[in-house]
Amino acid sequence: MTVPARQSRPPRGLYHGYEEYKTASADDYGRVLTEGLVVPDTNTLLNLYRYNKRTRSDLMAILAMISNQLWIPHQVQHEFWQNRKNALRDSKDIYTRTVDDLRSLQLKSIEAVNRWSNRLALSGDNLDSIRDSLKRGFEQAINKVDKLTRAEAFIASEDTNDDPVLTALEPILHGRVGAAFDASEIDSLLAEAERRSREKIPPGYEDRDKKNGFPAGDYFVWEQIIREAERRRIDVLIITGDTKKDWWEEENGQKKGPRLDLVRELRKRAQTRLFMLRPEVLLQYAKTVLNVEVSDKSVEEAGRVDRLRAALEWSSLSVREVAALDNLSDEAVGSFLLAKLPRDENGDYLETIFDMAQLASSSPRLDAYLDAFQARFPNISLRSEARRRMRNLESLGLASIAKNQVRLTPLGERFVADGGNLELLKISFLRRIAGAVGIREMAQANSRSELRARLRKAPPQGMSATQALLTLRWLEQLDLIVSS
Repeated sequence: MTVPARQSRPPRGLYHGYEEYKTASADDYGRVLTEGLVVPDTNTLLNLYRYNKRTRSDLMAILAMISNQLWIPHQVQHEFWQNRKNALRDSKDIYTRTVDDLRSLQLKSIEAVNRWSNRLALSGDNLDSIRDSLKRGFEQAINKVDKLTRAEAFIASEDTNDDPVLTALEPILHGRVGAAFDASEIDSLLAEAERRSREKIPPGYEDRDKKNGFPAGDYFVWEQIIREAERRRIDVLIITGDTKKDWWEEENGQKKGPRLDLVRELRKRAQTRLFMLRPEVLLQYAKTVLNVEVSDKSVEEAGRVDRLRAALEWSSLSVREVAALDNLSDEAVGSFLLAKLPRDENGDYLETIFDMAQLASSSPRLDAYLDAFQARFPNISLRSEARRRMRNLESLGLASIAKNQVRLTPLGERFVADGGNLELLKISFLRRIAGAVGIREMAQANSRSELRARLRKAPPQGMSATQALLTLRWLEQLDLIVSS
């Protein structure tokens, strides 16, 4: 009697059946970048319109170098074309608003000179000389804004033939775009997306209550990625600026890699491994893995754009609208510090800021503003303390102080006209205040007591522990995180 040969089994090791727990190494990323399926998501492509010229050029060079590995799902292609015009408008609107504001200031300056000259009964060459000087100065400033905008920002027509981003992307992605789902599948796919969302199976359940867009979009992207990985049997690297917890595994507020659920699902269906990188980290890896020259400023810019977009995507008031009102340079984003408000910490922050902004509506002299400020908030008896606390208006971009006069900015005028627009204040807070976006992300992965302990022990770079805790308090008061 012949005994059948026992079939050999593959040797089992420590990670056998638990491969998702293995931390990706630099060699892993190098291998998947050069041999795997590299999938940029929609916002990675759209951010090419939002980055400055240097960052855009660096990322495009990397995409061109790994073009043989690139592939985008049909859903990403669909979302790109749906949102391209909005991305194009960002730079256009900020530029247009800046020029309009400068033109308005030019007219106001000439009117001020005219009023001054009328009181002194001046006329003739001296007055004309002042007007000409003002005109030349403003024209020089506007020309400089135009030159720098064209050099650094992305302003293009909606004509696809005149769009350098499309000109560069089209050959890179030619033949590397997936097909749409068959029409006969759509109903069942939507039902599956709804089931997963209801049961909080990643990805996509964070978009369940999404007001704008397509709540099943993330699931469609994921399903298309899995099918392509099944077909090719190769590892997958997703490049995404999405920071939601239905994509990322987090530990102490830090993103450690893709959700373990996603790693398991891809391994089960395609027998391949999943990796994820944010665009800023891709730029960092490209230096060593791909031997590409990448500016450190590009890495910083990519991180700033992604964090800001992710932090503000909940808002119905677009970041573009606020940015057009608030002429804030890229370097100044996230650089302002806050002081305590004049009311105690249990006071209504929105109401207090609105009261402070209203006091500046008439563009008073600084001394007159401080008189009114101390009358409104009698608990602030020291003049120096009143001056320090009113700086919150400057930090939030609602008012400016120049030549001893307090004026509302266009952002402040909109805020007051709206009767204290909470969404506008939230966006301005996240755009301008140091540590706001980072502390908000940390709050999603830590209990409030743990977070306070972390901020006391190791506040964000450039901030004191007191300042970090004050920023946390603002986040709670503005309902940007749930207080506890």
